[in-house]
Amino acid sequence: MNTLAPRITLLLGFASFLFTLWISPSESLYHHFVLGPSLMLLFGALAAIQERRSFDQTTSIRICQLYCHASELQAANDAST
Repeated sequence: MNTLAPRITLLLGFASFLFTLWISPSESLYHHFVLGPSLMLLFGALAAIQERRSFDQTTSIRICQLYCHASELQAANDAST
């Protein structure tokens, strides 16, 4: 349904990683190897959650549409008998 939100979240994660490299080019290795990848993993997890929600919403909408169509067919079948 909406795949833009997970993509934006992943881009924010990558941007935060680049930001940690930019603010501390000569700082400790903590920023490069712990903080940056941790932020990327966090934003990646948020993107996966957003993707799952959009999938669930799409699936539930399709199930409701199928149920409505089935009930219409049942009503038409009952009316014809």
